[in-house]
Amino acid sequence: MRNILECSGSRAVMLVDRATGHAFVSMGEQGLLLPAESVGEVYQMAESVQLAGSGHEVVETESIMVTTAAYHHVIRPVPGGGSDGPLLSVVFDRGRTNLALARRELDARAETLLA
Repeated sequence: MRNILECSGSRAVMLVDRATGHAFVSMGEQGLLLPAESVGEVYQMAESVQLAGSGHEVVETESIMVTTAAYHHVIRPVPGGGSDGPLLSVVFDRGRTNLALARRELDARAETLLA
């Protein structure tokens, strides 16, 4: 998790059990993180929207981003965790972060979480 927190512009990180909404671990500025139970709900809602709006093949949701004036909140499944695996919630400082580059760095670092 410390490796994720070292991503450029990262301010806080949390690993959440998708099924229960409980946080396994969190690091960084805790007050910036969404409540753990909300992380799973937001992810589930996004998948529901995708199912409802698609008459085509359903593709797995890669990540969800909530952007505010000050922060980017990124929620994504942990690679290798399966369809019920944990979710990773990361907060990036919007003023110090190029979101595209931060996502690429996050994806690369997330690959090592369950390894």
